Amino acid sequence: MQNRKKGLKISDHPHLAMPKKVVTVNRFKCAYCGACVSVCKFNANELIETFLQIYEDKCTGCGICVKVCPMGALEVIKCTT
Repeated sequence: MQNRKKGLKISDHPHLAMPKKVVTVNRFKCAYCGACVSVCKFNANELIETFLQIYEDKCTGCGICVKVCPMGALEVIKCTT
């Protein structure tokens, strides 16, 4: 790997980069318990009264919040934007 140019990243090449994944919430299933908020180490989830806000710019799509959701209200999807 000595031929690798400095500063060149796979993400600089759209055809090589993995599509970004984010978490989406089904608001009909969500109980607004806050379990997902407490486990997110990226602070991508915020519970605002009876509304779960997921910040796509912070979410890495790791899925930890999906695994702890007791209602099955969260899902990892490919980001379309």
